[in-house]
Amino acid sequence: MRMEFISVVGTELMTAMDDNSVVYVAMKPLINGMGLDLNSQFEKLKNDSRFNYGVIPMVGLDGKTREMGSLALDHLPAFLYSINPNKVRKDLRETIIAFQNETFAVINAYWRGKQKPNSELEDIIMAQNATIANQQRQLSQVPRIEHKNSCVNKADIIQMIAEKKHHVEEQVDIIMKNALANIRGVLDTCSISSRMEIQELK
Repeated sequence: MRMEFISVVGTELMTAMDDNSVVYVAMKPLINGMGLDLNSQFEKLKNDSRFNYGVIPMVGLDGKTREMGSLALDHLPAFLYSINPNKVRKDLRETIIAFQNETFAVINAYWRGKQKPNSELEDIIMAQNATIANQQRQLSQVPRIEHKNSCVNKADIIQMIAEKKHHVEEQVDIIMKNALANIRGVLDTCSISSRMEIQELK
């Protein structure tokens, strides 16, 4: 059982989720937050089977475990709207209406948000597995494709090699010609320098 305290209309409500992902709400903090009489409200909860009232062990803020009268979250709206704001004290009406409007939505959004990372992780894993399976399927088809087009593929490869070889040979030829031209230039320069040195000696 996972416990969480969730703030609704300024009241810290005790909630818990069991192993079946059913969320429960402790009724005592909720009833106190609404400003209603505990005894009369618990009497109503116990005597009306529509609420599916039960007792759930919950850990309080003090760290102690207590048996708390609770409703499953799905049954909470039935209890909230069983209270007529026009039949309570005027100073409680706005608070009652706020709890009626917000309690289920806030608690539901909180716990569904807690479940979202697990759901996303499962989606990612499923997508990854699908991708791997698709890749494996494609790889298994490669030998058959190559076998059907083996002659064409070999001819294409031979042509590519021949073109590449010709291109490389052209590049090498250009480089060699440039190198020879540079060497000739150096030799010519050396020859001129040598002749000038000889003339100076004479």
